[in-house]
Amino acid sequence: MSAPPAVAAQADAPVQPVQGQDINALPPDVQTKVATAPNATFFDLSRSGTGFVPVLVSGVTKLLPFDAAGAIAPEFQQGTTALTNMVAGVVQRLQTSPHFAQGERKQILSDIDLRPALLQNRQSYLNSLVALDQMFASRYQNDIAQANDKLIGMEARKKASGRANEFAYIRKQLGVQDRLVNNTEDWMKRPPGEYFVFNPATASYVFRVKE
Repeated sequence: MSAPPAVAAQADAPVQPVQGQDINALPPDVQTKVATAPNATFFDLSRSGTGFVPVLVSGVTKLLPFDAAGAIAPEFQQGTTALTNMVAGVVQRLQTSPHFAQGERKQILSDIDLRPALLQNRQSYLNSLVALDQMFASRYQNDIAQANDKLIGMEARKKASGRANEFAYIRKQLGVQDRLVNNTEDWMKRPPGEYFVFNPATASYVFRVKE
């Protein structure tokens, strides 16, 4: 099956996420596993050999163990399908958010350019995730500062707080922020896993695996 088309992140065109496998059509034991499984992040779509598969069930991308994932139709186990759906979910949320002016919303949506083809090159995909996370982290910090600025009006502070909440939501969906390591001391404390380690020489994050 060919990869689904990329989602066009436009503020004036409603986007509906793909629904995927109907959870009610699954065996009861698999339904239970789906219901209790964690939601997948954009980072999770780049992982392989972890014993879990991102699957699209009733509009939500879940991380299921291999045995349960076998009950899901193959077309809903593809990373490209999950990526398209997850981008659509973020786009839909931003389209309906009351916290952004139209011009600002269009700019944010244009910055979200995670196309299925990126999954063919894991490093490029991860670099895109880090870049997006850093961009939204900066916007989040700016809006938090405004929300706490008592020198501006209450309405402006409320709007800033609302925008900050949206940026925090997007960063959570990306799944990068908890994997950022900024110094050696932090690296030493981390358990085995996959991380983005800050390199001061290049002022950028480098993907590393801690055994």
